[in-house]
Amino acid sequence: MRVLVIGGTGFLGRRTVQALAKVPRASVSVGYWRRPPDSAPDDQGSGPPSSVRIDLNDPSTFSVMSDFDWVVNVSDTLAAPPEQIVDYALDRGIRFLEAGAHTATMERLIRRTRGPAADRDRWTGCVVLGVGLFPGMSNLLAKELVSWSGPPEELNVVIRLNPLAGGGAGLVELMVRATQEEAVSYEKGQRITHPPVRPGIEVFTGSRKVATIGLGLPEVHMIRASFKTPTVGTYVTTIPTLPTWFSRPLLRWMPDGPAAEKAFVPLMRRYLGLIRLKLFKNKPAFVEVNAVTGEGRQLALRTDDGGAATAHVLAAKVQALAAQPPPPGAYMPDEVLNLGDVTSRVLALADGAFSFTLHSSEV
Repeated sequence: MRVLVIGGTGFLGRRTVQALAKVPRASVSVGYWRRPPDSAPDDQGSGPPSSVRIDLNDPSTFSVMSDFDWVVNVSDTLAAPPEQIVDYALDRGIRFLEAGAHTATMERLIRRTRGPAADRDRWTGCVVLGVGLFPGMSNLLAKELVSWSGPPEELNVVIRLNPLAGGGAGLVELMVRATQEEAVSYEKGQRITHPPVRPGIEVFTGSRKVATIGLGLPEVHMIRASFKTPTVGTYVTTIPTLPTWFSRPLLRWMPDGPAAEKAFVPLMRRYLGLIRLKLFKNKPAFVEVNAVTGEGRQLALRTDDGGAATAHVLAAKVQALAAQPPPPGAYMPDEVLNLGDVTSRVLALADGAFSFTLHSSEV
């Protein structure tokens, strides 16, 4: 099985290449844009992977994908929007996994591939959108909840994470954008826009009530597309939760407008860059992805290393899809993958390198 990882030289890309190298009979190549990867061996000690140049802003470079059985895009969505390459994959018979986590881009891709203008009859390729840890596993958690008790009237996604941990430059930029771009939720079937950040709901994790902040995440569109749930929201909270409790009242005075954005965005970019890229660049991030119904039924996925877990989730999904390839079309993860299968594959590939556990509860 030949796999191309576009963006394989970045923070997540390098980890994804290493995780895919553990998949039996997988031959992994790196897709780069500006410069080829260095010659450092992977974590299996087998030497550097092969590399090919591909530029998501230049369709003339897309033809290299035809040499591979699967293509995984983990490149910076903001620097290189994936719309053109998704169209190419569908039209040219490419099996393509899109791992981008920019909310507005995800909404555009869903409209492009699932809306009335989509020309499904001519598609020969297969595209799966939102295939990472979040977005991605959140849809599989939601699918499991729906299978337990039927489609709920309300379904929320809550991400708990430690902000004092390492990350890549693309992740930093996504976090900055999330604090500036309008957030979206669905309420009784209606698309509602909100300020970028706002006080969120309170949810239980175990026996403790946790405050959250409302933030626009791709899951709001993905879950709506898959399950047609009338009310969908996305929220985040920190670990520990004390900063979230203190910040919620301050959100009412969050600056907006061009002048505030001009001053606030560079400050936020420098702050997050210092935290993620410098001070804590080697610290793994605890992440918990929660799917919560309006009735309080909850299913959570926890890991003590979000970067490694995301890479292994991508590798596990490639492995699962290769075992049973979907027919041509554009899919959400829950339409072609199952939570139990992906989880067991992640655990097998990780071999104890990090925790990856499921937890259920009902309030």
